[in-house]
Amino acid sequence: MRIIEKLYERRGQDGLIEIPGVGVSIADHIAEYLETGKVDKFKKLKGKASSETSELMEIWGLGARRLKKLADALGIRTLSDLKNAILAHKIRELKDFGEKSEENLLKAVEHCEKSHDRISIGKVLPLAEELISALKAKCESKICKIDLSKIIYPGSLRRLQRNNSGYRYPS
Repeated sequence: MRIIEKLYERRGQDGLIEIPGVGVSIADHIAEYLETGKVDKFKKLKGKASSETSELMEIWGLGARRLKKLADALGIRTLSDLKNAILAHKIRELKDFGEKSEENLLKAVEHCEKSHDRISIGKVLPLAEELISALKAKCESKICKIDLSKIIYPGSLRRLQRNNSGYRYPS
C-alpha cells in the first residue's frame, strides 16, 4: 500500500490509472480510501450484503455481477447453495457460464472450504493498519528504543495475497 500511497502523492489519480487494470472508477475508489480511510460505495454495499453473500464474494471467479446472476437465476445465497448448483450442473446452463466456469467454480469452492480457517485480506488489512497505528502511537507517546517508522506488513499481507493464514509480529 505504501507504494500506491507514494504514487498517489506524486502523481495523483493519473498515476493510479497507469497501473495495469486500474481505470478511472477504481482510481477514484483508491483515492477516496487514501484520503478518508474508507470507500463510501463499498461501505453501503457491505451494509446491504448478508454474511452468506460476503462468504460467496470470497470465491475466486465470482464477483458481484456473476453472484447477482446466480442469485437471480438459481436463488443461490450461500456457499452450500452454490456447491449444490455446481454438482447438479445447473450453472453451465446459464448464459455467460459454461462447463469450464462450473469446473473453475467447483475448484474455488473446494479451496474455500479447505481454507476456511484463513482470513481474507479485506479483514486482515484493517486490523494490521490498526495494530501498526497503535504501536506507532504508543511508541511516540513514550521514549521508545525501537524505530517503528519502517514497520511493514508481514508475508502474504505485504505481498497482497488474497488469503492470510495468520498475522505475525514483525521481528
